[in-house]
Amino acid sequence: MRRTWQRRLQTLVCYKINIFDAPRPVKFKLSFEECILQADRAKKLKNNLKNMVIVNSFAEYQAFEGKEIGVSQWHKIDQEQINKFADATLDHQWIHCDTERAKNEGPFKSTIAHGYLTLSLIPYLWKQIADIRNVKMEINYGIEQFKFGQAVMVDDEVQLKAKLNSIIDLRGTTKVIIGATLNIKGKAKPAYTGDVVFLYHF
Repeated sequence: MRRTWQRRLQTLVCYKINIFDAPRPVKFKLSFEECILQADRAKKLKNNLKNMVIVNSFAEYQAFEGKEIGVSQWHKIDQEQINKFADATLDHQWIHCDTERAKNEGPFKSTIAHGYLTLSLIPYLWKQIADIRNVKMEINYGIEQFKFGQAVMVDDEVQLKAKLNSIIDLRGTTKVIIGATLNIKGKAKPAYTGDVVFLYHF
């Protein structure tokens, strides 16, 4: 009886995963434990889609000027992600990668995420906040006035808050400045604040 129930759950979960993760149905087989994990992931994705802001045109985007657009989901930065970022950037400073030394000698008593790792999360977290549609091209144009407020320690959870500071139509090119704040769960001071500049061609 339990095996029958597990098979039914696997079928249901895999069907739901296909809905949210793939443009067309995909046949694959997951273990019961993997299906439970993927079901939780699909549920979080579905909830995020409900809260996402959808922008279809310049006029719709402009309606948010001076307002908060939204916040992302919480994202946990674990040691594995820190180590992979260190490998990618060749920055293996001990305060990021040596857990024992950081615990015994570091000012935070644990490893901390690279500042640029937290900065690099902006595109990923921004996509959870807004879905900008009907654009021919989107360009990450630059960052301005960024200041790091405090360190993000290993296993901290962070969340991006985005505000539309300004939007300008430059002869067909839309320049958008997003005020970005990366909050740390349970802490009053953000990891950083600053402006992110995007260019769009609607």
